[in-house]
Amino acid sequence: PLTLLRLSLAAYRFERTLRIGQVVSTLAVASRGITAGSGLACDEMRLALIRIVDRALKAYSQVTPTLFVDDLSAEVTGSKKGVTEQIAGFAEQICTGLACDGHEVSPSKTVVTATAGCIGKDIADRLRRFGVRYVEDSKSLGGALASALRPASVDAPRFRSLELRSSPSDSNTLPG
Repeated sequence: PLTLLRLSLAAYRFERTLRIGQVVSTLAVASRGITAGSGLACDEMRLALIRIVDRALKAYSQVTPTLFVDDLSAEVTGSKKGVTEQIAGFAEQICTGLACDGHEVSPSKTVVTATAGCIGKDIADRLRRFGVRYVEDSKSLGGALASALRPASVDAPRFRSLELRSSPSDSNTLPG
């Protein structure tokens, strides 16, 4: 309901104290971010990102995005060139949209993973200006992965066996 959403958004203007161990701060008002533990955090994040993601999806329609609280992941399957173009283009649109709306792209938390390292490195090269880097292993909080930490080396053999079963016409087809 809209009333509940208004109340949740109004809570951001409340003064708070921060406590770390025995140290307590003076009253502070949050200036950015989504309240940790908020029951509406997922809904608030979707509202904040819906236009940015929709715009990127119009341009890069093969991408499947997943939004979980404050994590946005994107997946696509295709040729090496196709995966690189779709994911890098989608991510560029997302990063640019976030920056235009006054949000930050965290260079310490925003990473690229891929089943083929060459694809991941190519995508990261295109996203370098946003501080994005390629990593072989990544923690996934809500994407399509079944575990909290999965190295790309675990996924690659699974995708290759799937590739052999489906025998696509393009022998360079790899999920990214």
